[in-house]
Amino acid sequence: LVGISLGEQNRDKANHYFNNTIMTLFAIAAIIWVAVVFFPARLAQAVGANQMLLPFVKQYVQTFGFFVIPIVFNIVLGISLQSIGKPQLYMVGNMLSMGINIALDLLFICVFNLGIFGAALASGISATIVFVLFLSKFVREDSILKIGRCRLDFPELLQMAYNGSSEAITQLCGGLANLVFNWLLITKFGEVGVSAFAAVQYISLAVNAVIMGMSRGVAAIISVNFGGKIMKRVREILSLTVKTVTATGVLCTVILLLFKSPLIAVFVKGDPEVFETAKEIISCYSLSFIFVGANVVINTFYTAVNDPKTSAGLAVLRFALLISAFFVLPFLIGNTGLWLSFAFAELICLLISS
Repeated sequence: LVGISLGEQNRDKANHYFNNTIMTLFAIAAIIWVAVVFFPARLAQAVGANQMLLPFVKQYVQTFGFFVIPIVFNIVLGISLQSIGKPQLYMVGNMLSMGINIALDLLFICVFNLGIFGAALASGISATIVFVLFLSKFVREDSILKIGRCRLDFPELLQMAYNGSSEAITQLCGGLANLVFNWLLITKFGEVGVSAFAAVQYISLAVNAVIMGMSRGVAAIISVNFGGKIMKRVREILSLTVKTVTATGVLCTVILLLFKSPLIAVFVKGDPEVFETAKEIISCYSLSFIFVGANVVINTFYTAVNDPKTSAGLAVLRFALLISAFFVLPFLIGNTGLWLSFAFAELICLLISS
């Protein structure tokens, strides 16, 4: 909504959306801060920490949670940097946060022996340093988006929440799909299946990072051009991005099929059964990369042009197709069908959304 307003050359409206977001997220982050700082044990128990893990989880949650406000704001400020044409600062900030985090981990854990507390402290400090860097760009007088006073507008907040609901559904459905898939793995294959799929997921992180990076980056560009009613450029950007992520997916699939053994060997050592199962999974699972990028970009497109109904509908459709494939394909073609479920669901969803 900020991007669309900037495309309409309406800075006041863009700043109104921006500052309403800031105020609301601050209130949400403050509630989270109270919960994690004062009730870490209850939270740890709620997510299943047993008596052995409870002290460690409690310590990490409480320490890391102390920095929850800069952590939350790094997300919204980073996306806002993209909207005002400074995506390189967002990237540099994330890389800086990672570098500082690693350095402080080594210092706090290896040198000062601070253990779990040190790990959480390192993550919190690194996020806070980057927060200060991001924040400095939104308090300057010449900033396109500037943090300042505004009236709280509940209809606009509901509009923002509604438009972002598709992204929330996507995240929620992804977690539920993984939960169902892991349940099927543990039922059919035991720990071997779960361990093998975990190795495949580690390998796929690089591909997913590229896809999410492209979709996040193009969203701001599409919003601004849509707001400026430059529809020809919106169509060109969407087409170019879909082609790029699809080509990237094809390339990654080919690489994974050709070099699956050495890649899996990085994550699986000393367990031939897990190694062979991971090879079988990745041969089928990697095919999903050909279609998943286009689906993510198309879904992001509808959010970027403020069409949450279509975006949310596609998010639910992907989830429904995936869950259905988990149960139908193995029944038709055996275990291979389970590994092909992801590719099948992505392909059908793409055919419908296109």
